[in-house]
Amino acid sequence: MKKSLIIFLIILGFNQLQSQGFDWEYSARLPYKIPRAFIGGGYSLSYNQNIADFPFFENNVYSLNFHNSNGTINQFLVSFQYWEKPIIAVFANVFYKTIKTDFSQRMTYPRSNGIDNWETTYQTDMNESRDYLGISIGGKYRLFGSYFSIGAQVNSAFLLSSSISASEQIISPKSEYYIDGSKKRDINDMSIPDFKNLQILPEIFIGYDFSPIK
Repeated sequence: MKKSLIIFLIILGFNQLQSQGFDWEYSARLPYKIPRAFIGGGYSLSYNQNIADFPFFENNVYSLNFHNSNGTINQFLVSFQYWEKPIIAVFANVFYKTIKTDFSQRMTYPRSNGIDNWETTYQTDMNESRDYLGISIGGKYRLFGSYFSIGAQVNSAFLLSSSISASEQIISPKSEYYIDGSKKRDINDMSIPDFKNLQILPEIFIGYDFSPIK
């Protein structure tokens, strides 16, 4: 049975800048009709800290488990938004995003040459990248007549491509080297649990609508 890689993301990012904000929304106080539907584009860059627990194999032999990592998410989107009421909006987004994650794990093993005993510490680094195409549907509620809002959405993302590279280096002792005299080697024959081709993720958010036009 295939095991799935599960990563919980704590994302600190920048809200997307779109062509409309609360200044443009529908309001019965205005003497003329304001459009309720808007369309625009957006870009976001997010930094994330990942908490995971999944095995890493070299030459089909178990090596270690990765636990923590960090990375970035670059996302481009086209967004449609419709204001049902002055304080309630529904929206749909079509997005393309690239997730890059860097994992690092240290392991210490006892060593011996028959005369002396010592411990060697290795560090395994893995860099993975994934490209997704997806859609998200949700709604938001304006808070206290301000530019802040609270909302929820469901994201559906389809995996387009993925790539992985890994390396191992000797951290200590300084006197130990690989057979070729180096302190670092590339890991070419490796495997991790497969990524899911389809991700469906619910999300709750607090946002701020910024409009460059006042």
